[in-house]
Amino acid sequence: MHAEASSSAATDWEEIVALYDVLLRLSPLPVIELNRAAAVAFHAGPAVGLASIDALWARGELVNYHRAHAPRADLCRRLGLTAEARDAYQTRACFGSAETGAAIRGAAVARALAAPLARSSRLG
Repeated sequence: MHAEASSSAATDWEEIVALYDVLLRLSPLPVIELNRAAAVAFHAGPAVGLASIDALWARGELVNYHRAHAPRADLCRRLGLTAEARDAYQTRACFGSAETGAAIRGAAVARALAAPLARSSRLG
């Protein structure tokens, strides 16, 4: 599906979300919900995807799963929630080695802080 599409925009995200729904009925695991949230973000927008991730976290699911913080950070960044994006990127980086964590933190924080500037410069 996504791998077969010519671009992310050409991907049938609605179908991917539907397939995740089927998978969740067969195997209701939080990590599958996380993957579904990413597909939802592409289909319905980052706010809907972020709400899905936050609903997982409200139940205490995946809060300590290192791979859950990067998608949340990206969705926050895309929504202009700079402080939340920075915090999520930094939390994600804390799960790795000190050297890897520092590199991830530096790059992620720079992206999170640059995103609003890039948006505002396009508006001006």
